[in-house]
Amino acid sequence: MLNMESSKDKHNFNIKFEKNDPSINLDTYTKALAAINTMVKEVNYQTNSVDGDVAVRIVAEKPGSFDVAFELVRLAIENGEMIFKGIEALSLVISIVVGVIEIKKHLGDRDATDKQNVDIQGDQVNIKNEQGEVVFKTTRQTFNIFLNNQTVNDAVSAQFQAIKDDEEIEAITYKNGDNTVTVTKESFETLSKKRRVKVNDSKTSTVAATLVISKLVLDNKNQKWQFINQGVKISATIDDDDFWAKVLEGREAFANGDRLICDLETIRDYRKELGAYVDKEYIVKNVRDHQRREVYEQLEL
Repeated sequence: MLNMESSKDKHNFNIKFEKNDPSINLDTYTKALAAINTMVKEVNYQTNSVDGDVAVRIVAEKPGSFDVAFELVRLAIENGEMIFKGIEALSLVISIVVGVIEIKKHLGDRDATDKQNVDIQGDQVNIKNEQGEVVFKTTRQTFNIFLNNQTVNDAVSAQFQAIKDDEEIEAITYKNGDNTVTVTKESFETLSKKRRVKVNDSKTSTVAATLVISKLVLDNKNQKWQFINQGVKISATIDDDDFWAKVLEGREAFANGDRLICDLETIRDYRKELGAYVDKEYIVKNVRDHQRREVYEQLEL
């Protein structure tokens, strides 16, 4: 159960895996929690809800179940030291994370841009079922994260792919204040499916992405790295001064298979003979997280 309790310094929440057996598969456990961590950080970055970075810390586990206690805190630098700070906006980050899961649960693979499925009234977004009935109400901010953010969508599918593969888990319940979201086994398949964010045909587009490193170049930031993006190999330069400063100072070390959480800018040219735009160049920007290969080798067994 996802149980929220705010304080001046932190925001507490729990995730409970609903199952009879008081043990859990390690792959399920680590992959599900890693996906939640990615979603929280990416939602905070995209919404700018909390100044600076946020961190998710595991506090404790209750004996006899997998009800895991967490603290969500804001990281800040003061006088050269890392400290923890918390503000009420941390609760909003968790609300959006849970809201994205619920949108996907109700929409499935139906078109999120079709008015028969989604009705937008100002800041309120109504999600409808196949009969046209409103089954979930959310904010435009939460809906836009679901609609446009590939990294968050990938994290949702990664979380529920791991959960779906564990036949002992019957449900997961998220509770945010008085609002409760229950995801039962019947929805695991829908939530585990990959969802590709649609990009309009335009000369330049930017989307959040999780890129797998297949080849890197550390001695010249103008040279292109090779990545795997949604199963497709691409070559891209990295335009991020903070990232390169860490590389040059030796604060980053890489291996093939590491992942970068970032924005991916795609430049397209219009080809008259095809009557369509064709990808010409890729640029990586705003690198927000570097996830080590060894972690994902274990998670993806």
